Order: sequence, then structure tokens, then C-alpha cells
Amino acid sequence: MKNYTGHSTTGGRFGCHGFSTRRPPAVGIVLLLVLLPAIYSAASTDSSDYCDRSLCKPNYAHIGCNATDQFGELCPTQTVELVAMEQPLKDLILKLHNNLRSELASGKMEGFAAAERMAVLEWDDELGKLAEHNARTCQYLHDECRSTKRYRNAGQNIGRKSSTGNVTIDLERAITDLTNKWWQEYVETNQTVLDDYRAVGEGVDVGHFARMASDRVTRVGCGATRYYNDARKRSYVYYVCNYSNDVKHGQPVYRQGTQCGKCDGSDATAKCSTTFPGLCEGLSDTIDKEL
Repeated sequence: MKNYTGHSTTGGRFGCHGFSTRRPPAVGIVLLLVLLPAIYSAASTDSSDYCDRSLCKPNYAHIGCNATDQFGELCPTQTVELVAMEQPLKDLILKLHNNLRSELASGKMEGFAAAERMAVLEWDDELGKLAEHNARTCQYLHDECRSTKRYRNAGQNIGRKSSTGNVTIDLERAITDLTNKWWQEYVETNQTVLDDYRAVGEGVDVGHFARMASDRVTRVGCGATRYYNDARKRSYVYYVCNYSNDVKHGQPVYRQGTQCGKCDGSDATAKCSTTFPGLCEGLSDTIDKEL
């Protein structure tokens, strides 16, 4: 039997009531993915001092501060392995995210308006490395802080898939399922909530979806581990994605309007994507500078 869980965070743990930090996730989730092409631009690889206190809220610990490439104490030493985020997996994750964003931005999701200026997501290696630090803990919890010098308000989604017995869980399927489950939270919300983001209701979390749908998010980086827990007799894939920005209460998740209606910016090459209809290509740097 397979089981899926997922969770999101705003500067820490994100729940239907707002945000806090590295605490146990509140709601179990299932995820499902899609697939395909990759759009890449320069990923930020800043060698940041993650112990710089200005990166995080007071008393929050940065996941990258004094981090090593060792696995955490909760990881089964004999079975844990870090998933290598090679190009095919990066392509898959980007395609999954951008296909879903495209459906929303182009006005094809019933009950939701088209987006006038939503960027094609690109991969960011620094965000991915920080996601790996979380994944290496084998602890299904959000880190308190994952900000970088470039992205001071980075958001995070986490998900976990498990199966009975010591088995090899199909990695691409797990990532697909988890990603799609995050997006599936759209059924719990509506355009009114997205236009002025706020809690939906007690026990209802739409943060995963909102983060993936945000027009302030331009880049994503992910990490994952897989392991077998002998005590529980279960195999796991733990999947973490960090986003260049996060949703905030009182702000729109995205600005509605004619799809690609404002795909303009300082980059003269900015245009509406033909690969992902409704999304803007060549606009990520412009959006980042505006935030």
C-alpha cells in the first residue's frame, strides 16, 4: 500500500491560518505529476553566508548555516540515498509546474481567471541545494528559513510518498504524484481568495497550490531522498521544493487579466510562450527586480 503526504510553508510551516515554522505538518496530502520540456536560464549559484542573521527572521535557523552533505540522525544509514537531480528530473519538475501554471494562466481552469503576467518557471541550483539540505534530514518538517541573498522570501513545499515493505518506489511517479497533489488543492479555494490571499477555513490548506500559482514566483529548485525504515517496514521518497518567492496574506496570488497581456519588461525578448501558453518567457529577471 502506498501513501502520500504533503505540506507547504510561508517562511516556515504554512497552514490555513498563516505561517509559523519547523513544526509537524498539519495535513496529509497526495500528489500527481505530468511531464516534459525544460526551459533553463542562468540559475543563481551565489556562495552565500547562510549564517548571516539578516537572511532570516529573529531566532530562525537557516537550513544552510553550517550545513554539511551528511545525512541526518533520523536517516537509516544503510538505506538512505540522495536523489541525484540530474537534467531529466529537473526537466520533469519544471514541466510539471509549468504545465499546471499554463492551464491556470490561459484561463482553462473552471472558476479561475486568466493571468496577465505569469512567468515560465526556471530552475535555480541554489534553491535546489538548500532543498537537498532539508531532504537529507529525513525529517518530514519544513526548515525555518531557506532565504538567499537573491531571494529573501523563499517559499517551500514538502511531500512524502511511502509504500509497504522494502521496495524501490518509482521516483518519477512519486515526484509527479506529489506535485499534482499540491496543485489539487485548488478545489478547496476560489478566485476571491486568490485575489486577496487569506485562510480558507479551519483545517484547509491551499498553500501548496497558491505557491505554485503565484506570479511572483519565477524559479524553483528541488531535492529528494529515498530510504527504507525497518522499524516501520516502509519505504519512502521525501521530496522538497523551494520557490523564489512566497505567497503573503492580503496580496493577490496572481493578477488576473488577458493571458500574456503584460509579458513586457526590461528584456526585449520577453514574449508569450508557445510551449506553455499563457506564460511569459524571458520575464523572470524583470519580475525578480520588481520585488
